[in-house]
Amino acid sequence: MTEYKMFEGCTIGNRIPFIEAASRKVFDKVGIETSQTNFSCCPDPTGMKSFDNDAWLAIGARNLCLAEAEGKDIISLCNGCANTLRGVQHQLKHEGRIQA
Repeated sequence: MTEYKMFEGCTIGNRIPFIEAASRKVFDKVGIETSQTNFSCCPDPTGMKSFDNDAWLAIGARNLCLAEAEGKDIISLCNGCANTLRGVQHQLKHEGRIQA
């Protein structure tokens, strides 16, 4: 069974928890195991990034590091969170060292 770190974000758990419940049932059926970690908010890929790119990058990088420290990939239930995590990963990979 493949294990992923589940990234719910702030919207799924607080506003649409049935998405999490349905996802867990599907994951069980297809053999995907998930576990939790102490993720932060993604943060918002539109508002936060345009307001303070460095903070957006730092918070997103922290979330990626938490999963990487356990050798797990992240599975996200929120498209905004997936967009942020993918964007942060891309920026870190292609822009090298980020300096404030």
